[in-house]
Amino acid sequence: MSDRVLLVGAAGLVGRHVRAALAGRDVVFTYHRDAVEGGVPLDVTDAAAIHRIIAETRPAIVVLAAADPYVEGCERDPQGTRRINVEAASVIRGAAPDATLVVFSSEYVFDGTRLAYREDDAVAPLNEYGRQKVALEELARSHARHLVLRVSGVFGEDPRRKNFVWQLVDRLRAGGTFDVPSDQMNRPRSSACSRGARRRPGSPTRSSSVC
Repeated sequence: MSDRVLLVGAAGLVGRHVRAALAGRDVVFTYHRDAVEGGVPLDVTDAAAIHRIIAETRPAIVVLAAADPYVEGCERDPQGTRRINVEAASVIRGAAPDATLVVFSSEYVFDGTRLAYREDDAVAPLNEYGRQKVALEELARSHARHLVLRVSGVFGEDPRRKNFVWQLVDRLRAGGTFDVPSDQMNRPRSSACSRGARRRPGSPTRSSSVC
């Protein structure tokens, strides 16, 4: 097997920066709605298409950056979003048994009763998005070679200006108001930070690096 990387979801906020970090490597990258020059269109809910691209590219590493990150949307449509956030990873795991599987999780796997968590603390999700991330982590860990990255409050360059920071800036600049929770604390991370990772010794799960 070569050292080829298959990046699934290269058009998203995290995926764009992962793609930049992999410049110069042997990389095949996919997109869904927003076309990426040189990329391959892929619907992650299409199991046959996933099997086909993995069979054609034979990657040593699969980075799964494609996801539906909207918490409210997961509550409204748990089955539809689970197809993207969980079932796609299950299909990839089966189609690429010898590749390293890299997935992105979230602080939503915890219940928020503490200010800080360790990678090996027990998970206790409070909503559907968190439950989907727990299921994603379990799928990844059942794979022989895997890496789980938990990231929170991701922001950065976004052509569609849809991440939280851009929405906040645009609303306030327009003289509007923006409703935010008063009981939530996290450590926002620039999407560029997703290029690196750090891990406590012996832990199978990594936190994203802080820039």
